[in-house]
Amino acid sequence: MARSRTTKDLVQDVRSLLDEDNTAALDDLRDIVPALNRGLNKAYSVLARQYPEPLLTYTMVAPQSGEAEYSIPEDAFEDRVEKIEAVSNNIYFPVKRVDFRDLTYYETSGTTNAPMVWASLGRTYRVAPKPTGTYGFRVWYLKEPPNLGVEQGRITLVRAQDNYVTVDLPGESLESAIDSNNAYISIVDKETGVIKSSHQIQNIVGNRLLFSTAPTKTKVYGQDISGTIAATVEVDDYVCLVGQSCISPLRNPLANYIVQFAVAELIRKLGGEAEMEQRVLKEMERDVEKSWAGRETTQKVKSSSKHWASRLGRWRVNWTP
Repeated sequence: MARSRTTKDLVQDVRSLLDEDNTAALDDLRDIVPALNRGLNKAYSVLARQYPEPLLTYTMVAPQSGEAEYSIPEDAFEDRVEKIEAVSNNIYFPVKRVDFRDLTYYETSGTTNAPMVWASLGRTYRVAPKPTGTYGFRVWYLKEPPNLGVEQGRITLVRAQDNYVTVDLPGESLESAIDSNNAYISIVDKETGVIKSSHQIQNIVGNRLLFSTAPTKTKVYGQDISGTIAATVEVDDYVCLVGQSCISPLRNPLANYIVQFAVAELIRKLGGEAEMEQRVLKEMERDVEKSWAGRETTQKVKSSSKHWASRLGRWRVNWTP
């Protein structure tokens, strides 16, 4: 398997295509990495419309009796909730999504074990009728990707029992000051870019990063801070500043698109003509849109006639008080 491309690799690809090595004109952290992240967000927007499955995750919600509105998860990409289900005894039943204008037809003064419908309203979603709180919800949504950041070291040794790792070369951005967010890091899977665990650096000695067993903060930039190294952490995983990943979570054509997006933006910044780069970028965007081709379709023919109600639908009416 080919080695995954890190943020440093992507930065180098951008500089190569620009034929630009002058760090005074383009700084890695100030110019190139932000442009890569804008490209990542654009690619995710395309995937969210065409093929959202790689971005999907879910969370379990315990509804409150008589409460109709609930917050969309903080890490939801573009606040996109895809599906809500009611759960009872490990059996899941879909809650129908409707336009907010149609909530009126389902709202009542009473409550029900399982709502019939839901609608998205800003940073919240509303269910109707109001739940009793007896049955929980499973909420499917698109997870926002962590920002790409320059890797702060590749792990060469893991000593979980002593709560430290050694890296090939500690990054210049790492700190151990108790009041600095740069003292908080994430350990990133070397292949997938998934964040395995996040920690607070207690001290840095040579190439050794010792983590605090009692972190000052329990959450930074939405990441839970742990006092113990995850059992899944391995040699060759990467260390990044907290909230960042140095491996693009999706591979080609996404990585190539991100690079081309940054190139097109930075050519304009340097005062050049970006027309050709924009045409190449548009072609790559079509490649990203086609990345779902050949996969099983999720579209289904639905009947809206009340005369063809399924047996499940008729049973669900009896199941839901």
